Amino acid sequence: MNDIERFKQQFFQEARDIIDKVNESILKVEADPENKQILDEVFRGIHTIKGSAGCFDLNAISDFTHYLEEIFNFLRTGALTLSPELIDVILSGTDNIEKMISDYEKGLIPSIDFEIVDKFKSFCKNINSKQEKQEKKKESLNGEKINVPDEIYKDLENASSKGLNVFKIKLKYTSELLENGYDPLIFLKSLKEASKFYWTEFKDEIPAIQKFNPLSLYLNPVVYSASQLSKEEITDLTFDPELVIVEPIFPEKINSENLGVDKISLKEFLSGALDMLESTEKYLMEYESKGSYESLNAIFRFIHNIKGDSDYVGLKNLSLFTHALESFLEKLRNGDIKKTAETIDIILQGVDFIRNVFRELE
Repeated sequence: MNDIERFKQQFFQEARDIIDKVNESILKVEADPENKQILDEVFRGIHTIKGSAGCFDLNAISDFTHYLEEIFNFLRTGALTLSPELIDVILSGTDNIEKMISDYEKGLIPSIDFEIVDKFKSFCKNINSKQEKQEKKKESLNGEKINVPDEIYKDLENASSKGLNVFKIKLKYTSELLENGYDPLIFLKSLKEASKFYWTEFKDEIPAIQKFNPLSLYLNPVVYSASQLSKEEITDLTFDPELVIVEPIFPEKINSENLGVDKISLKEFLSGALDMLESTEKYLMEYESKGSYESLNAIFRFIHNIKGDSDYVGLKNLSLFTHALESFLEKLRNGDIKKTAETIDIILQGVDFIRNVFRELE
């Protein structure tokens, strides 16, 4: 039996163990619906099955488990409430996963029970619809013409086409801060000096002189700026980043040119890095279930290699992120951090984030 087949058989057994635990936990949650820890553990278990099944090309399990994972994600965030009807559907889902595992073990190609999938979707339908509306609203705030005065739109568009960063900046200074010497004019002056294009919009009103208080702040302008400054550099112009809201007006799209990476190098990097990430997920499954030091070392090596390769091709932000994850893993290896459900969750989130970056780069 080769290593892949051995890992696959190990996955089948561990997936069954997870399913047993999920079935037990569902009944516990029914009696204690506020117990978020149980829901988090169940979510991680289902997530592990989905990710590991994908690594072994067990696509029926991976695709079906995705819908069950969505249910548990909504449950743990409070967007969905557990009910007797939902419990029945979840238990039907876990039974179907066990059936698919048995089919794979027999060398059969399992089929997805789309009747159960439709039931999963029906519970999530209203939530997804609400989230889509929120996402569209969020996208509209970053759209080209939304919330941008018509008279400056062309100027901002022209600045963006020349490679400048274009932002809408809202100030949150207060009269109390002004009394204590924190004058927003200092920030505005610094921003204007750094801007190639600078335009302010005033919506507040100044009272009549009889009611005017020189220590009160009446104007909180909205500023439209185009410059070489990044969002972080703009917030650094204040003594407290919380005092400004900086929104990109023309969000930059990822492509190999503005990353400074040639397409051939990017393609070669992704090919090797995706393989390393899949291996990372396999060893992470083993580390989560057995706490094996060898599997932790393997995870560390793969993340270390992804860090080095991303730095080599010029993906500096990805290199910084994987360096932070590598440091976290090093503390686990040294015993400075103990293996807990929370630490496993952090690693899972880190790996998921890296995979999402790879999808964007692809």
